[in-house]
Amino acid sequence: MSFLKRNLTKLNKFIQGDNGKNRVVLNYLKHLGYPIQDIRKALIVLNRINITELATRPDITVQAPLMHAVVYGRRENKQAREVLAEQLQLTVEEMFPE
Repeated sequence: MSFLKRNLTKLNKFIQGDNGKNRVVLNYLKHLGYPIQDIRKALIVLNRINITELATRPDITVQAPLMHAVVYGRRENKQAREVLAEQLQLTVEEMFPE
């Protein structure tokens, strides 16, 4: 069995049900053993989210440098975590299990 076919078979297991694309990607990358910080960065890139623009929304009081630090796992901030999880349509617990 080829490498691609094995991985497609594994991915198919995660796609079953109505999980949404971000949840599928999150679970699949976790299954492959990627660190959660890398998964967060990948999800932000895949969804074309601009952290700087996100931080300038009027309803958000968190500045861009803090948002970046939260994504990379260097800092903790409840509002930043909630905003990022909401943008990716995931729960805070899924995005930040640590």
